[in-house]
Amino acid sequence: MADTDDDAPSFLEKQRAARPWLDHLVRAAGRFQEQKGDYYAAGITYFSVLALIPIMMVAFAVAGFVLAGHPEYLESIQEQITKSIPGSLGDTINTLIDSAIDSRASVGIFGLLGAAYAGLGWMANVRDALTAMWESKREPKGFLRTKLGDAGALIGLA
Repeated sequence: MADTDDDAPSFLEKQRAARPWLDHLVRAAGRFQEQKGDYYAAGITYFSVLALIPIMMVAFAVAGFVLAGHPEYLESIQEQITKSIPGSLGDTINTLIDSAIDSRASVGIFGLLGAAYAGLGWMANVRDALTAMWESKREPKGFLRTKLGDAGALIGLA
């Protein structure tokens, strides 16, 4: 009886045997899939994108406080806007700047709350992903203790 080709190694198996770096890469990709790495990467990405708007809100609030403390900067900016954008559009933009400066505290508070929510979600996904990838056991600590630990880790990263 003739030998069948079913027992012969495939092209990929031959390449993996000849190139250790390729074998390592294929095994790493397989482990990534087995441990749901793509799921955790999606969660981390979601909370990273979600944090952009609150971070921008905090940045605008800080700019509002700086401009409120230095009216000469505000006057210079508004003069440049009036020169660059004549007519009612320039006036509308200057009115928007004034209202943004007036609401800087509430924008900053909501921005910080949104950033805290997104940051805690981000940390939870990073923690869960690392636990899964390293195949380590994690004792549940309770909701409040876990969130406080995540907040501490997030502050440490900042």
